[in-house]
Amino acid sequence: MKKEMFKELSKEVTKDGIVEEVKKAISILALKEADVKAVSEAKKSEIYGALIFLLPIVVNFVFALFSSYRLSFVFLLSKLFIPILAFFGALFLIVFVAEKAFKTKLDMKALFRVMSYSSIATWLTVLPSLSAFVSYNSFFGFLSSTRFLVLWIFVVVFIYLSKVLKMKQNDVIVLAVSGAVAYFLAIELLIGIFIGNTYGFGFYF
Repeated sequence: MKKEMFKELSKEVTKDGIVEEVKKAISILALKEADVKAVSEAKKSEIYGALIFLLPIVVNFVFALFSSYRLSFVFLLSKLFIPILAFFGALFLIVFVAEKAFKTKLDMKALFRVMSYSSIATWLTVLPSLSAFVSYNSFFGFLSSTRFLVLWIFVVVFIYLSKVLKMKQNDVIVLAVSGAVAYFLAIELLIGIFIGNTYGFGFYF
């Protein structure tokens, strides 16, 4: 059933559709409540959101793949899986805490749509990877801090929970902060498990 649903949604993906949804994602970064609400309610946002979220991860992986023959296969795979696992870890934690601590049932799919669209903020993380690829770190080196743009996802989550779902502000603060902390803790933990400190924090986001 889910497979059929995914195929159905994938048929809706068009070149014009991608452009329109990217515009909508940028609008969400500007914290426009109407667009946050529209994305959270639209089923097609799941496939577009997945594409927006995965694009920088895949691009960073490709750049890392061709940047140096010295990088281990495990490290390269971690470039793909660590950001994805951390993202979904934060998503699940927000839903879990909302239900267990605040007795509020959140729609996980709706929250995924909002978070994945707002992850367009992380597209800039490809610039440090590009600089490593072309060996021009002096120009793009300062952009390694772009990994912290992921924090804007949780600002959008705050707007979604407080303005769209009308949750209590104190509850929303706890959920947004918990999600952000969980994300970065998951990044650190997964790096420690899979690759240790050999390559440092790198260009993960």
